[in-house]
Amino acid sequence: MLQPRIYLLPFVAIGGGALLPLGLAPFDWWPVVLISVIGLQWVVEKSSSVSRAFLYGWLFGVGKYGLGVSWVYVSIREYGGASPELSTLLVILFVMGLALFSGLIGLLAYFGRRLSAIGWTFFFAGSFVLCEWILTWFLTGFPYVHSDNKKIPLYSSDFFLERLESMFFFG
Repeated sequence: MLQPRIYLLPFVAIGGGALLPLGLAPFDWWPVVLISVIGLQWVVEKSSSVSRAFLYGWLFGVGKYGLGVSWVYVSIREYGGASPELSTLLVILFVMGLALFSGLIGLLAYFGRRLSAIGWTFFFAGSFVLCEWILTWFLTGFPYVHSDNKKIPLYSSDFFLERLESMFFFG
């Protein structure tokens, strides 16, 4: 089996994260969302430790939010009146903080790597949906760069999120 070079995994993680916003509005290239998430699953599967899995997930989040929330800079700079340096620093800290939730995906998913292929896929998907759901509840969430906002044919995590939320609200 061809083993990936260890130094390529971080680039795949951050690149996969940067692809994800292209699957959302205004581009709506929905296949990119699948490619992006599959890339994250692949790097988590190839990770050598829990800390590496968290790192790859975090890098995925840095790519995802780094590209997906570029408008926050404009908002802080233009409407908040902050200096370019302060605006840049605030956006970097914001992206790094939000990326922790994607790191949690890598951390949780790492523990399912040894399952069968189908089991691992469902475990990864469950970890992904759970962490996205946690992000939507944390400080009322940040609903702008969520893959569950995209309606993908034959798959939508909205179905799972709605079932999960109804379990919490209605027992």
